[in-house]
Amino acid sequence: GGGGSAATNSTAPTSPTSPVVAASLLTGTAATGAALANAPVTITNSAGNSPCVETSITTTALGSYSCTLKAGEVAPFFIVVTDPTGDKPPMVSISTTTPPAGSALTMNVTPLTTAIVAQLASPPDALSVVNSRTVDATQLATVTTNVVAQLQAVLTAIGVPAGYDPFTTAIT
Repeated sequence: GGGGSAATNSTAPTSPTSPVVAASLLTGTAATGAALANAPVTITNSAGNSPCVETSITTTALGSYSCTLKAGEVAPFFIVVTDPTGDKPPMVSISTTTPPAGSALTMNVTPLTTAIVAQLASPPDALSVVNSRTVDATQLATVTTNVVAQLQAVLTAIGVPAGYDPFTTAIT
């Protein structure tokens, strides 16, 4: 004789799962003509805090850096690269764009980006813009467009691609 087995129909409680969101990155190159190697990189948000997961960022031998943005961070991001030799003043770049989740946004830091950012302050001073923790994205875009237009003949002569942006065009 067979006894049937009693089937139990129990379901384990389910906990809501949050979708895993891929982190966004700010990446770029610090260069003064040549790559700026082993240079400290400081990135701050509009509150003056680091938006990066990394506690310390230093450029590679090729001048590149990477910041993994903490969840919920939004532009603007102020990027300062300090020459480790102290020979040159700090260089500045500003991102007014937050990269979409899972993607990287190139943000170069060069004497040209520093000069453009400096034009947003009176008198021109890139670090005062960083310290103010505010940026007018429209004004930054206008100054960038004007500077690129003024340099167009030189940029064309050296083979810079059409649509060049000193902040976001990858430096190779």
